[in-house]
Amino acid sequence: MQKELYNKAYQKFTPEFLSDEKRVGEYLSANRDSLVKFLTSHQEQFGYSTQDSNVLELGCGIGSLSFWLAQRFKSVTAIDISDLAISLAQSINTQNNIVFKQSDAKIFQTDERFDFILDSHLFHCLSKKSWREEYLQNIKQLLKPGGWFLMEAMVMQDRLQVPVGFELNGQGELLQEINGAYHPFRCILPSLQIEKEVQEAGLKLNYFYYHHELSFQVFD
Repeated sequence: MQKELYNKAYQKFTPEFLSDEKRVGEYLSANRDSLVKFLTSHQEQFGYSTQDSNVLELGCGIGSLSFWLAQRFKSVTAIDISDLAISLAQSINTQNNIVFKQSDAKIFQTDERFDFILDSHLFHCLSKKSWREEYLQNIKQLLKPGGWFLMEAMVMQDRLQVPVGFELNGQGELLQEINGAYHPFRCILPSLQIEKEVQEAGLKLNYFYYHHELSFQVFD
């Protein structure tokens, strides 16, 4: 079900849309904006270089962040559960240091180990705790010793404003109405619970920044 829902979301990227380079560029830029700010801020604070590093991007979509990463890393492996998203990313890719692969990030396997692993707003899409546990354990296996796992995720606020067409249950699951039925769409957890889940996975928490907002904007 999860894969089918994400494939449906990417059906809007018609050949006509993809042929408009300006329109595609504007979409890619808008879709990666907050992640670019987060990653740039982190790199400036910790003062490291990525030019000789490899990176694994989880939940890459059509490559919004991937193409930005390719200009800053030696090599980029980008995966997404949606085979349609991967096909679209491959069709617009012009850079030779990116490999796009269709895979579920919870079970993705490769012999390669990574200096950096980046979560492209995937963590809060894993609505079940067991999924997040499996996901974090897999990340731990894929990281090189001393490697960085970087994640920007939605967090819960008591006065969170839920848009029309969505419901929020007592477990922090955000449900979206699709064809008259509500489906788990996001899991918006308190920041301390996210911190706890990351640490329980055996990952060392080096940096945790909580940005205070009271609502979220639905990005189509």
